[in-house]
Amino acid sequence: MHNNNEPPLCNQTGCINGCAEKYYGDHCIETCSDNCAEGNFSACNNETGSCEKGCKHGWHLPMCDFNCSLHYPHCKKCHEYTDRNNENPRATCHICKSGHYSEFLTSFCKPCENCIDDECDGAIGFCTKGCRQGWYAKRTRYLCENYCSENCADRMCDGIGGACINGCGLGFYGKHCETECPKECLSATCKNSTGDCTIGCNLGFYGYTCNSTCQSRCGHQGCNQENGHCKDCISGFYGNQCRQKCNSTCESGLCDFITVLLAWLKSRLRYFFSWSKSENDIKMDIETTNYTQRRKQNNGNKRHE
Repeated sequence: MHNNNEPPLCNQTGCINGCAEKYYGDHCIETCSDNCAEGNFSACNNETGSCEKGCKHGWHLPMCDFNCSLHYPHCKKCHEYTDRNNENPRATCHICKSGHYSEFLTSFCKPCENCIDDECDGAIGFCTKGCRQGWYAKRTRYLCENYCSENCADRMCDGIGGACINGCGLGFYGKHCETECPKECLSATCKNSTGDCTIGCNLGFYGYTCNSTCQSRCGHQGCNQENGHCKDCISGFYGNQCRQKCNSTCESGLCDFITVLLAWLKSRLRYFFSWSKSENDIKMDIETTNYTQRRKQNNGNKRHE
């Protein structure tokens, strides 16, 4: 550094004995930063201008030209670092003040997002008291940046994962109420957990989720919504599935299971009684034959006497 009591010496390339206090550079025309630590203006490096004895409070980097609060509003603490070769020094906000967090890519302090009482971790941003109603984080220590499903009842969901707390709105089911109830459900109502239809099926369908179709020969009343048995049949058919044909002698081709069953029972009874009568007749014939033979035999014996 130049001694102020000596006359300045220079040549074509610059100052020979260095720069006077507060200056640096080849020709000593650059001014040292006012943010160098108090009383250390003379410590400004003659070649680079860096404050060799440090910076005033709140200022960073070799030239003390980076102020944490000015560059990063709401920043509580900055962090200095260099590249792998210990070059290109930089400074970023490491921890933000209350109500803010340091964004990963820019390091700017952003307001806490959707947090209860606007409280979040200053370094990462996750809500320390949980998410506001209507918002959730995908995982623990994640940002509350996801809407609860609009299909959640009362738009309320768990703050971690987003599962609907009060069930689903009409027509939806699933953990996040993202799946529509089967369209065959009556009034589009189904269980929140399984999707099973709760109040029955539209006409013509049956099953837990009403995804099975009643037989085509079922009548206008459709079928039982649990087992699919037809409640009535179209003309000419009968049975649980309306697969049996009515007798051709039925008037207008109409019959039902009870009528057919009674007709069948009657026919079986007639057959039984006709069979029983024939058997009795056979027994009587046998007994008559035996009696006749015994009489003939007795008469023959009397003649021989």
